[in-house]
Amino acid sequence: MPHEPGHEDNNIILEQLEETIEETANRELNTYDTSTPEGVIGLQDITNLVDKYSKMRGIGDYPAPIGMNQFYFVDEDKISIPTVEYLQSQGVLLKDIYFPGDERVVLNNVTSKNDIKKLQKKLQTAGYLKSDEYRPGLIQSTTYNAMYNLMGEANKIGTDWNNLLDEILISPLFDPSDLPQFQEPDFVTLTNDVINTVKQEIGRTPTQSEIDILTNIFAGLKEQEFNEGIDALTDTLQPGYAKKKVFDPETETMVEEVVPTSPVVSQPGFDANQRFQNKVKELFKPEMDLNQRREQTRNVANVIKSSVAGLRSIGGW
Repeated sequence: MPHEPGHEDNNIILEQLEETIEETANRELNTYDTSTPEGVIGLQDITNLVDKYSKMRGIGDYPAPIGMNQFYFVDEDKISIPTVEYLQSQGVLLKDIYFPGDERVVLNNVTSKNDIKKLQKKLQTAGYLKSDEYRPGLIQSTTYNAMYNLMGEANKIGTDWNNLLDEILISPLFDPSDLPQFQEPDFVTLTNDVINTVKQEIGRTPTQSEIDILTNIFAGLKEQEFNEGIDALTDTLQPGYAKKKVFDPETETMVEEVVPTSPVVSQPGFDANQRFQNKVKELFKPEMDLNQRREQTRNVANVIKSSVAGLRSIGGW
């Protein structure tokens, strides 16, 4: 169980952290040219950062980043230090760490209702929101919670929440190595199916040579049915988003953006049994036609016999 510093220890740590923030701010301030718009924005960012953590100092305890503990246990030194201090030691900038409340800042800055809907849909696709938990275009607690959880994941990975969300959306949803492999069908079952199908279609049992040929045909159709089923499954599991070049009206240039892909149109499934039945009809068509003609001849003969018998009964002959 890691040791967590008491209130007195926290005060010392906070003082050291305040000095670090001040030193960072002063150093950063000297890098901005305030005669340029970029410099003014950079200066404002630093000012906002200092104000933000000045308010936090008044709380008495440095807040924990979203998705992380307040303190991090350093195995080498056997001590607990503020997680933020540890992250800074790893080269992470304070402005790149998400703290409670940042999720509201981000979402409240999305003013377009259409942009809110797009972001909510992305959060839903990535698994942070459920379809029945939010109203499209309206930011409620569930959407704030979804953004909060996303920022927590981003903190742990050390990336921007937007980049993480896009990466999730365009990543494959399955590992191809997990897909099943084709298994050869049982020969006895296959042979019985062949015999029954031929009997049903032409009214006789196939010969052994016919069985050998038809069994190979049926086995091939079974393998084709499996492969097309895997292809269809793969299509349905493809990401619903992809990186594409889209036109940005503000800059009037083409920019790369993660956008929804066209939905996959499901094709009718490949039915090996139906295909085999049709193949049998095709192969035995001459014999079936001959049987049909014989049946028609018998029917005509029966009609004639019935007519003759009828005439005799009324004394026509």
